[in-house]
Amino acid sequence: MTENERECVTLSLSSQRQCPQCRAAVPKEGTCLLTNHILKSLAEKEAEKLRKGHGKDTEGADRLCPEHEEKLKLFCVTDQQLACIICRDGERHEGHKFKPIKEAATSLRKELETFVQHVSDDICALESPASTQREEITKTKRKSQQLMTQICRQFRESPDF
Repeated sequence: MTENERECVTLSLSSQRQCPQCRAAVPKEGTCLLTNHILKSLAEKEAEKLRKGHGKDTEGADRLCPEHEEKLKLFCVTDQQLACIICRDGERHEGHKFKPIKEAATSLRKELETFVQHVSDDICALESPASTQREEITKTKRKSQQLMTQICRQFRESPDF
C-alpha cells in the first residue's frame, strides 16, 4: 500500500472508527494500519493474470499486450497474432494488415468451418473405398481358407502321400 493510499484510508477511518475488514473498533490515535492480506492476495493474482494476458474475453478484448500493457484490440493478419495500437505502429508490424479482433475472429471461424467441412467431405469420400477394401479383404481371406482346406483334403486323399 502506498503512502497516499494509507493516508486516504486513515482519513476514512477517522470518520468510521472501525476496520473495513473485521469491523473491529479502531482507536482514534490508531494510525498504524495492518495489511489486508486477503485483498492483497486477490489484487496480486489479478495483476499476474493481466501481466500474462489472461483476460475474461477469449477473443482478447480484455487482455493486455505483454509488451506495452495496452488492451489488445487488433489482429495482425500478416503475423496471425493479437496486437495493441502501439504494436500496430511499431517497426515489427510495419506494412502489415490489421483487423479488429471481432472481425478477424468471425472470418477465422468461417475459414475453420470451411476447412472442417472439406475434411469431413474427404473422410466421407474415403470411407466408401475403405469399406469396399475391407469387404474384399474378408472375401480373400475366406477364399484363401477354403483353398487351404481343399488342398489339405486333396493331400490326405492322395495315395502318394
